[in-house]
Amino acid sequence: MREFSDNTKNQHFISQAEQRLNSCSPDPSSRNAEIFSFKVADKSVPSIYPGERVAIHRNMSFQHLFTLARLSNQVAVNLESFFQRYENGLTSHANSIMEALRIASDSVGGLPTFYLDSAPEVNIAALIDSLKFIYTYKMMNWLRNPYVVKDVLSIFGPFLDHSVDSVAALRLYMALEQKNEGEMRYVCQIFQISPDQYKRWIRLLLMFLYSEENERPLLEGFVEEFFRAGDYGNSIFIYCFEDNSVLLPDTGIVTLEDPKGITALINLSKKHLVAVNHTKLDDQKINLFCERANFSNSSRASVREHLASQLVVKVTHNSLEMLAAYNRCCVQFARNEVFSSSKVVHGVDMQPPI
Repeated sequence: MREFSDNTKNQHFISQAEQRLNSCSPDPSSRNAEIFSFKVADKSVPSIYPGERVAIHRNMSFQHLFTLARLSNQVAVNLESFFQRYENGLTSHANSIMEALRIASDSVGGLPTFYLDSAPEVNIAALIDSLKFIYTYKMMNWLRNPYVVKDVLSIFGPFLDHSVDSVAALRLYMALEQKNEGEMRYVCQIFQISPDQYKRWIRLLLMFLYSEENERPLLEGFVEEFFRAGDYGNSIFIYCFEDNSVLLPDTGIVTLEDPKGITALINLSKKHLVAVNHTKLDDQKINLFCERANFSNSSRASVREHLASQLVVKVTHNSLEMLAAYNRCCVQFARNEVFSSSKVVHGVDMQPPI
C-alpha cells in the first residue's frame, strides 16, 4: 500500500495549481500566494459580498478528506497519487493553450473573433489535446468535490455495481473499511452526507481514477466518449479577456444541460474561459444540413458521421456579455463561494458587507 501513501493531511479538492492560475498575487508560485474569495449573497439574483484575500495553500482543502486508512501517525493511504496524475500537468497544458492563443491572435492581426484554423502557425491538434486534458482534470475536480457528493452519486451510482479487476484496487477498497471513524464523522458533518454516501463516493473515485500500468483510467475513456459519440457534434469556444477576470466557483466547473445538449463552462485561467458544447445531432439538424448542402437522403448517415467528427474552435476577445453571463452562472452553481484574481467581479452585483 506504500505506493498509495504519503504524509498529506491538508487535501485540496480544487488544486493549488488551478487556484494559482487565478491568483491575485504578483508571484502565483509563491507559498504565500493568495486569491480573492467572495461569499455568495444570493443565487436567484446573482450577488456576492465583498471579497477577501485568502491563502491558496489552505483554501478549498480539508483535513484527511481523501484518506482511506492510517499506516502511522504521519503516513496514510489516500487518493493523492491519483489526483496528481492530472494536477501535475495542469499548469503546463494551460500555459501551452494560452501561448497558442497569443500566437493565433498575432497571426490574424488582432481580430476580435476568429476560427483557430485561420491561424496556420498554431498546432490545432496539440491545442485540442491540451484542452481535452484540461477537460479531464475539470471532470476529476467535479467528481472529487465534497459539495456535490449527492449529485455525483445520483448520476454515477450505477457504476458501483462494477469493480476494477485488480488486486491492488481491491486492497484499496478494503483499506477504506479502516477509515478513522472520527475523521469520517467530521467529513460527513461538514459536507452533510452520510457515512454510507462517503464510502460510496470514495469507491466511485477509485473506479474512475484507478488504472494498471500502461492502461487509461475510466475517467479518460469517459471524457473521450464525449468527443466521439456519434449522436453529438462538438465545438469549443475560447474567450480571452485583457482587463477583467474570470470567476472560479467552489464546485470547480459549471455544466449546463438542455434538450439540445450539454455545455461545460471551464475557467482555464484568470483571463481565459472555455465553453465546450456537445450538441445533439437530431434529425432536424441533419435534414437542415442536407437541404442547405443539396444532399440527398441517402447521404444522411455520412453527414451525421461528418458532423460528429468535426471539432470547431472559435476564439473571441473581450466579450463582456459572455463574461457577465458566465460569472453569474458561477454564483448560481457555487455552493458557498466564488474566487477571482480581482476584487472587481464583472456582471455580478456586490452586496454591502455583512
